[in-house]
Amino acid sequence: MEPSPEKAAAERRGGIRSRQTRNKLLRRSQEKKLRQLQLR
Repeated sequence: MEPSPEKAAAERRGGIRSRQTRNKLLRRSQEKKLRQLQLR
């Protein structure tokens, strides 16, 4: 999977912010999964 030039340019422009939000969403979904496993 090679990143497209458009994506690379977008990441350079506002990449940090989008990466942070993506990490937040990933973390949130992982926490939900962990909680569901612990509830069982």
